[in-house]
Amino acid sequence: MDDFTLYSVGHMLGSSKRRSHRDKTLHIFDIYIHFLQDNNLTTHAILPSGALPGPETVVRRSDVTDEGFEFLRRAEPKWFRALSRGTPPTNIGILQRELAKLRGELGKTRRN
Repeated sequence: MDDFTLYSVGHMLGSSKRRSHRDKTLHIFDIYIHFLQDNNLTTHAILPSGALPGPETVVRRSDVTDEGFEFLRRAEPKWFRALSRGTPPTNIGILQRELAKLRGELGKTRRN
């Protein structure tokens, strides 16, 4: 498997020098990365418990499981679109629904 960068927090921070952008970006990735970890979608702890992401935080393909990669492919566009429309990052309902759908589909495939 070729490894590649999925998310670079530093790159995302570089799009604006405003403090509000920095704080919002770090908050979003704190929630997002911990959601992935809490739901066993990562291959290891990207952020230790209680740690916050920083400019050096990078999520690579090798950091997520196959299920995690499929989840990102499905959920990311929906969640980030909702965030851009004003949904607060703490509202993880989209992430939870997409994960439940994915796991439901995988469960059906495994039972057949």
